[in-house]
Parts: sequence; C-alpha cells; structure tokens
Amino acid sequence: MASGMQWLDQGACTALEHPPLGRVAAALGPFLKGLRSHSLPRVWDEGNAILYADGKYWQNLTLARLGNLPFLMLGSVVVFLWGRRWFSTSAGLWAVLLFTSLPPILGHAGLATLDMACAATMAAALYQLVRWLENPAWGRSVVFGGALGLAFLSRFSSLAFLAACGAGAVICLAAVQPRTLFASGRLSLQPDSSFRASGIAPVARSPGGQFAASESGLSRL
Repeated sequence: MASGMQWLDQGACTALEHPPLGRVAAALGPFLKGLRSHSLPRVWDEGNAILYADGKYWQNLTLARLGNLPFLMLGSVVVFLWGRRWFSTSAGLWAVLLFTSLPPILGHAGLATLDMACAATMAAALYQLVRWLENPAWGRSVVFGGALGLAFLSRFSSLAFLAACGAGAVICLAAVQPRTLFASGRLSLQPDSSFRASGIAPVARSPGGQFAASESGLSRL
C-alpha cells in the first residue's frame, strides 16, 4: 500500500519489487479519503504511518483491504464464464460457489496484498488465451492483449505462470483437436495472427512504465 500511495501521490515509486496494479488498488481507498505519502525511507514505516494517520487505523486498513474486492469479483466472473462456456450455466454457478468458498481465496481477498490481483488477472488472461487459440480474430486478440497486460501489471511472477500454462494449453489443444489450432486462419498458418495480442499488451503497460520509471476446441479437456 505504501508504494501504491507513493505512485498515486507523487507519480513514481522507489520500490520496484512488484508492478503497480495491486499496490495502487490497495492505496486507492486511503488516497481518496485524503491520505497522502509521508516520504519515509522504509516502506514498512511508510505503510504504518499511512494506516495510523488521523488516529483511524481500522478505517484506513478497511479502505486498503476494499481495494482487493474488485479482483475477487473478476476472478468469480472468469470462473463462471469458463464453467458456462465449456459445460453449462449451472456448472458455472457451482464453480463460483466452490471458488468463493476456498479459504485461500477468501483470506487473500480480505487482505491488502497482491495475491488476489495476481490470481484474478492470471485467470482472466488464461481464459482469453484459450479463446484466442481457438480463433485468433482481431476482437479476441484485443481482449486477450488487455487481459495479458493486466496480469503483467499485477505481479512479475505471472510471467512464469502464464508461460507454463500457455504452453500447456497449446500442447493440449494440438493433441486433442489439431485442426482447431492449425486450420486455415488459425495460429500457425498465419504468423501475423500469432503476434496480434503481443502488440496489444503495451496498451495496459503505460501505467507500469510510469511506476518503473521512478470456442469449443478445449471442450474435451
């Protein structure tokens, strides 16, 4: 939260261990309340100074934790869409019920940390990746690129997870329905389509740059 507050207040951040999306989300509530950065050298001291500002620790902490709720909602929507797309509406609803009953999900969604942001945006990126592999049309490329950008802005470790899961998705699709992957107009026969999404991801990268500077193909799986 301290790094997110510094980014919102000063337009830059000195702690570059993680991208800004989750940090800014945690700091947005306190920032809108009127709290600002104290410019302390240690990030932990800075965070405590913000939380204890105005003598309203619990209120400030609650506002910081509320920043994670949109990511819980995003993750729930992705789980529902994924279940409905390849199974049924009822399966999607049951999947959301199970998803929102998981202690790790509920626990991290109630904290001012980066984990829920990473989980939700990665799920969204993987869902859009599968749709894009089935049909790399321009519309899906734009959506996939936006989801990919959000995942990259959530946590650096998402790069490794997405690479591993993406490779697995391509291998599974090639094994289960190779015609879906290699048909005319699909991934391999038109190399330019393979790079459509990679040109869209920088659209979501701009805030991160400022931060650093200071359909049925997989139904059988």
